[in-house]
Amino acid sequence: MPGTPRYAKSPVRDEETYRKKLAITQGYFRPDWSVRDRFS
Repeated sequence: MPGTPRYAKSPVRDEETYRKKLAITQGYFRPDWSVRDRFS
């Protein structure tokens, strides 16, 4: 797939750690935010 980042081509190696880090990252965001609001 041209243009697909390498990390997107392989599965997550440690799903438990991935889920923990995802939860931490999601904690920085608010439900009423949108990407467009933050970067426009």
